[in-house]
Amino acid sequence: MQQANIPQRDLDGSKRAKIQLEGLYLEHGLDGNGMHNICQKTTWDASADAKAARASIGQMPAHIEERVDKACGVIAEAVKRKGRKDGRCLDVGCGHGALIPNFIKAGMYPNQITGVDLSTEMIRNAQESYRGVDFVAADFLEFSPEEGYDGIILCSALHDLPDMYGSLANAASLLRDDGKLVLVHAQGAMHVVGQNKANPVLVKRALFNSKELKVIAEELNLVLDHEPAEAGSEVDEKEGYLAILTKVD
Repeated sequence: MQQANIPQRDLDGSKRAKIQLEGLYLEHGLDGNGMHNICQKTTWDASADAKAARASIGQMPAHIEERVDKACGVIAEAVKRKGRKDGRCLDVGCGHGALIPNFIKAGMYPNQITGVDLSTEMIRNAQESYRGVDFVAADFLEFSPEEGYDGIILCSALHDLPDMYGSLANAASLLRDDGKLVLVHAQGAMHVVGQNKANPVLVKRALFNSKELKVIAEELNLVLDHEPAEAGSEVDEKEGYLAILTKVD
């Protein structure tokens, strides 16, 4: 369904490009995930200052802000549940810290928030902008702190990671019992379908649909509490992509 509107010629071209890329990996002894991260890091490092500067003088469109607030509110509720003082959240692919104001607005404190991003330049900008938040420059697939989290969010980030399933598996391993994993793309799942079409090397596939997430949730000891809208659907256009999963014992 997500590829129904893509011409067959474009799909065939993408497949040929993927085969050629895999041949280059073999020829030069490269690892697909590693090469993907090099490309992503170079891209985001180069744009970090500009994106942070634009964010400091502008604001999200109202409908995007509303969707992001909703997702951050779910995380805040998980962090603050039962009045606990040690609640913590993790923002995966945090960039220059765009979600921090939304977290604070939802009632969280800076010392409850950790942000992780592959781009060292994005992290530098985040550290300069938001004191008291713990920002870490790291590959999320290799990120393994000792303490767990009550809420983990990937906001417009999952599709940029080299291994989407592996990223969800790592997130599930870092969640405390009853913790929430929130996947959100405020521009919608169809937006990612377009990114995959335009650049299948860096955006390897579309976002997981509800059927896929149900299977993944069962494998990772999660429960899918809120199913995401299908790409291109009326709900996707009106509300964007939002999936909420809970860690079970």
